Amino acid sequence: MLKLYIKHLTEEDPAALLPLLSKTRRAKAERLRSSSQKLACAYGELLLSHAFERETGRAMSFDSLSFNPYGKPYSCEYPRLNFSISHSGEYVMLGLASAPLGVDVQRRKSASVAAAKRFFTSEEYAFVVNGEEAGAGARFADLWAVKESYIKALGTGLATPLSSFNTANFPLKIGEYSLSLLNGLDEAYSWAVCVQGSLEKAEIIFV
Repeated sequence: MLKLYIKHLTEEDPAALLPLLSKTRRAKAERLRSSSQKLACAYGELLLSHAFERETGRAMSFDSLSFNPYGKPYSCEYPRLNFSISHSGEYVMLGLASAPLGVDVQRRKSASVAAAKRFFTSEEYAFVVNGEEAGAGARFADLWAVKESYIKALGTGLATPLSSFNTANFPLKIGEYSLSLLNGLDEAYSWAVCVQGSLEKAEIIFV
């Protein structure tokens, strides 16, 4: 099972969503400055709640989650339901799978050559800077999204250095993890998913 829940954010008052959140998530949203950040934070939990309710008949809140030593949240009550949350720009995405997974969405902007040199392997850096200049931002975002999805699937976050593994060649498999970019979505963004084991076709659900 692999399901991706996607929310396109609109001009919405985040204050109306705060009462729907868990105590933990509401406190985090209230600390954020911009309305867009507050909305993304709120919909991260609302997508989680919606997805778990569809699968189990019960909603899920951040107050009931546990966290691994690197800060990755998981449900002790439903250990076979793995999830990952990402947001960028106008989108929030939640991945739900029966195996460990990571998802990431990145808005495509101008390529950061300095960041690529610092965080990418030499092959990845060459991939970003040596192609057509007009596509450098997309190539940078693609690699960054794929790399983020992998460390999220591992559950280690940046304790696994981004430069310690190479994602420049597709189709991509690192150890027991399969990684892919998603096509057919908003092309102003890069969408990536990483799953332990074989990567099956994702069911995409717009909320």
